Parts: sequence; structure tokens; C-alpha cells
Amino acid sequence: MARWDLAEAFIAAVGAEQHTLADRIFEAHRRKSKMSLLVDVAGHKCDCQAVNHLYYNGQDNAKLIGRAFVLAAKYEHIATMEFLYGTKRVSMDAFDKAMENAATDP
Repeated sequence: MARWDLAEAFIAAVGAEQHTLADRIFEAHRRKSKMSLLVDVAGHKCDCQAVNHLYYNGQDNAKLIGRAFVLAAKYEHIATMEFLYGTKRVSMDAFDKAMENAATDP
């Protein structure tokens, strides 16, 4: 299963409130990918439940939050950006990069 497939499966599991399954998908993703699942999920269109679940289950360091914020901005996932910004862990550099990318991308 590809990394993006695991992100989609994780989003679906959280949406269905299958948290045990979501935790297993998270562990499978950690074994298969060097990229954080939070960053992968932030690049998907979702209702933020999955991002929220990851944040409140340990995916909460500032560097990771910043990378996820930049990716969410790239794909115009405003709700995800709002959630991540609300954590107060988005660095000024990450915020600037996200806004710069948004201003220069067609």
C-alpha cells in the first residue's frame, strides 16, 4: 500500500470513529514512510478530524506542525490551516513560507 493510500485509509478510519484501526494505520505508516502522517494527511482534503486526532495523539511538535501548515496552504485546505494555526505552534517562518507560496502559485 502506498503512503497516500495509508493517509486516505487513516482519514476514513478516523471519520468512522474506528480509532483502534486508525492507530494501526498510523503504526503501519511509521514503518513504511519517513514522512509524518500528519504532513501526508494535511495534503488531503478532509474535515480536520484526522489532523485533530494526530495532533492530540502526539503529532504535535512545532516543526511538524509548520510543515503540515505549509502543505495545507499549498492545497488551499483552509480548515486544516485554521486548526494548525490555532495550535499556536506554526512558526513565523512556516507562516511566511505558506503565504509566499500562496501568493506566487497560480
